Amino acid sequence: MTESRVGGYALRGVLGQGGQGVVHLAEDRSGRRVVVKILHAHMAGDEREQRRFVNEVRAIRRVAEFCTVRVLDVGVTDGRPYIVSEYVEAESLQDAVRRDGPRTGAALHRLAVGTAAALAAIHNARVVHRDFKPHNVLLASDGPRVIDFGIAHALESATTTTTGRVGTLAYMSPEQITGPEAGAPSDVFSWAGTMVFAATGHPPFGQGHPGAVMHGILDRAADLDGVPAAFRGLFGRCLAKDPAARPTAQELLGRLLDGDLARGDDGDDGADLGRLLHDAVARAQPPHPAAAATTPDRPAPAPPEPSGPSEPSGPPPSPARMSRRAALAGLGGLVAVSAVLPQGEPVGARGAPPAFWKPLGGPVPASDTAVLTVSLLPVPGGQVLLTTHADGIGRLWEPVTGRHVRDLADRDSATPATREAARAMFVVTAGGASRVLSAYLDSPPRLWDVATGRRLRTPFVNSGNWTDGAWRGGEVLIGLTTLDGRPTAYFTPDRKSPAAPVTMVARNLMDGQTVQKAWPIPRAEYADIVDVEIAGPSLLLVHLDGDVIEPWDASSRRPVGGQVTTRADGASPERFVLARVRGRLMLLCAYEDGTIRRWDTRDDRRWPPLTGHRTAVTALWAGPFAGRPAAISGDGDAVVRLWDLQTGAAWGDPLASGIGKVNSVVGGAVGGRPVLVAAGESGMLRQWAVDPRAR
Repeated sequence: MTESRVGGYALRGVLGQGGQGVVHLAEDRSGRRVVVKILHAHMAGDEREQRRFVNEVRAIRRVAEFCTVRVLDVGVTDGRPYIVSEYVEAESLQDAVRRDGPRTGAALHRLAVGTAAALAAIHNARVVHRDFKPHNVLLASDGPRVIDFGIAHALESATTTTTGRVGTLAYMSPEQITGPEAGAPSDVFSWAGTMVFAATGHPPFGQGHPGAVMHGILDRAADLDGVPAAFRGLFGRCLAKDPAARPTAQELLGRLLDGDLARGDDGDDGADLGRLLHDAVARAQPPHPAAAATTPDRPAPAPPEPSGPSEPSGPPPSPARMSRRAALAGLGGLVAVSAVLPQGEPVGARGAPPAFWKPLGGPVPASDTAVLTVSLLPVPGGQVLLTTHADGIGRLWEPVTGRHVRDLADRDSATPATREAARAMFVVTAGGASRVLSAYLDSPPRLWDVATGRRLRTPFVNSGNWTDGAWRGGEVLIGLTTLDGRPTAYFTPDRKSPAAPVTMVARNLMDGQTVQKAWPIPRAEYADIVDVEIAGPSLLLVHLDGDVIEPWDASSRRPVGGQVTTRADGASPERFVLARVRGRLMLLCAYEDGTIRRWDTRDDRRWPPLTGHRTAVTALWAGPFAGRPAAISGDGDAVVRLWDLQTGAAWGDPLASGIGKVNSVVGGAVGGRPVLVAAGESGMLRQWAVDPRAR
């Protein structure tokens, strides 16, 4: 290090000095202005501690760049660590309040939303700020920016023996004072203290003698005099002495965007959330090219001309609603969308009354691998959620609470990692009891009772083992359904030629007895049968060459509709589901362009499509929901939508789920309430209650 250069950065002047180090204005080799913070010599530690510090700061760079100042570089020169960050021409919240006085109305709300979004992004990257205070909030022209996140933790990790406690006393949490364990809830406490300062001009526990301040943080209630009534309860919960009683940053952000709090107390439109988040998107840089490639910045495709019966559609969104929706939709393809939007928050935050969607807790980390499917199954006394995963394990969860109940895996294996992974899992419910059949690569299938988690006797062991989708005995398991109210497994012999008819055999799932002798689904006149799949109780979907679908009733062994040609605009569908609407059987097909097209299976008439997804629909479900036929869809941008199949209109605003690419969705009723569940590529599970009266 020289007097004028650190690493590859030319120092141009001193911006300030604090307890950690000296902050310089600098330029990189391209002439771009940056900020270089050089730590004091006494904080540098030995070479090992310096390396640890550099690694800690590199981890900070995972933080999404919403409402934060980017960390660009970190290094050590002449034994002194330095940090390089984005230069933002702005004053701190500390200086602004000291000069202009407290923030009120929409200005306070904008500040709260922006800083809570930043905190959610920081926590989403598994980083803890540990020194959230007014001095570390910059009031930039495009919204507040949070700085120095995680730096305190990096210092603490590298130099614990020399630095003591890390943080600023007036904004410390109780756990920062009493012990070393200060996680994300500590940041929420400090955030609330910072917001109290912004609203009143003083910290919540005073700023006099350190002993008095410390006593206040540990034992006294926060002083919230002067805090607007709309914020008092929220700030008070964040300042709870017990970390477990505080909301998470994402829950906090959800509350700030919810209901009356999203309108300023001076009667205006409160924080202009559409503009705020639009600005956040505009300055966000995707962390890798793949994220950029999936960002939905193209317009939604125009729907084809409807050829079926017309349906009423909802009114066009107002300009403000469209702006907000566009801004939020732009977040979908980015890795840290869940950090910017409260997980489960409607994408168009003002489009639906806030009570329409109610998140049920936060995201449930169901697995380290992708959740492939989610089902809502009845058990004695209630229901249970079943998830299947890329690791081949089935997992059971309590609805609403998200509490893990058990895994469907053999108890004789020492750990889940040593258990054999299922190649496929089939589910059926009959007589109020749910069963799961797991199929494996090199061992017999296993049958599980969902209510108890017990492994049952599997009736098909003697048929041979499961290998690449076929039984060695020459049969392929199609799936499970109900036949005359009984749980039934359908098999088909492995055909030698696609021109041959498909022969179906049905066997009772519990005892293996044949309940339907072999019967053929004949080859169509001009098309070979490509596949057969279970589509519902006693319903089969027969796939023919040329993207033709024909539904069959398994009980009568006859077609229940005509053949539907699903190829549209040169594209084949990605997902199929059947729904009963006004006594008719409707086929819904999802396409890569985000469109869901619908046909009446009786006469191949096409109904107007369901449009709104901006990327490929990756999950689709249909069934009764809140007293009417409905469909639920999810896409690669983590957006979930609910549709009323009677009207063909969107039902409620789209949801930014925060679970990554949506792999599976399901709807049902839990405790008399309509509940929607989504599962994602990230391994997360998410639930919402729906109040249809609020629409």
